[in-house]
Amino acid sequence: PRDITVHPRQAGKFVLSLHNPTAGPLQAGVSVHCDNGYAITPAELAGEIPAGATRQLDFATPAAAAPATSLAAPPQADISIAFGETLQHQFSIPLRYLTVLGKELPEQPTFVLNDSAQLHSTVVNEPGSSHLFWRGPDDLSAEIRLACKEGKLALHVIATDDKHVQPFTGRDVWKGDSVQLAIAAPDRDGGWEIGFTHLANGQSEVTAWKNPKGADMAAALAKITLSTARDDERNITTYAATLPLAALGIDEDTARQGFALNVLINDNDEGSRESFLVLAPGLGRGDNNSSRYPLVCCE
Repeated sequence: PRDITVHPRQAGKFVLSLHNPTAGPLQAGVSVHCDNGYAITPAELAGEIPAGATRQLDFATPAAAAPATSLAAPPQADISIAFGETLQHQFSIPLRYLTVLGKELPEQPTFVLNDSAQLHSTVVNEPGSSHLFWRGPDDLSAEIRLACKEGKLALHVIATDDKHVQPFTGRDVWKGDSVQLAIAAPDRDGGWEIGFTHLANGQSEVTAWKNPKGADMAAALAKITLSTARDDERNITTYAATLPLAALGIDEDTARQGFALNVLINDNDEGSRESFLVLAPGLGRGDNNSSRYPLVCCE
């Protein structure tokens, strides 16, 4: 498998297929160890594979909640396969923890952006730019809450930003203070990259940069709603968006099984983007590999 999905409420499994292309039987041994302590069972498995045969080995993945660690370095399952005493092969598979979204926005954030491991700076590292360096959560951070009800994804972001600057509109809003959302379904060619912003005139704006192959970007954007507000006294900008999943090409079965999602917040204090915080690598750098994004599903 390309990855191993871990559900917070349901046990699962994954299968390894071992093929013996030789003219005689082979003794095969497999061991599985996760670098974050997650216990896949059995941890070790051995058996004989007849000549020219393929054997499937089943491994159980117990239910477990996502660990409170940065998605910048996702946990791995390290797998070692030995054929006899001479041939060995080792590889790693990412563990992808599934987050189940309830019908109402949760009291506690679904995800949080507040860590230096999530930071990407675009500022030149020289003394004259030191005032633009990220100084911690009071400079830029966000609480992200998600819910899924009646086929609609609700996104609520509370961004702490010491200075809200958004002189741009349309497809240039990423250069100013804004939120970027990436969504990718497993059965689609490509994914969505959608932007939300609170404009300088106080209005809210939704835009998009990417869509799956064959999707109608304009039609999807027309069905997305957004309301934003800025509180300069508390240094807080709120974004509340509703996205009909069907408009994004995600049907009920896919919503229940899970889809990839990533969130980014941009920071602009002096006319250009100097940094951003992102849940998982890829978004914001042009490398939108959704295999590294968090997985969410609707209950």
